[in-house]
Amino acid sequence: MMTVLQAKYNFLTNFPDVAKYWHPTKNGVNRPEEYTLGSGEKSGGCVTKTMNG
Repeated sequence: MMTVLQAKYNFLTNFPDVAKYWHPTKNGVNRPEEYTLGSGEKSGGCVTKTMNG
């Protein structure tokens, strides 16, 4: 059973600038709104963008 999180505690609400880079495949079906600060849960990470030159 999945627990519904209050929006004010989730990663997407608290860190929208970082959550927009949420990695679509490394995190599987998990979304940033399913994580809370301090939960200890690990995610697959975010998409990183490299700049050339």
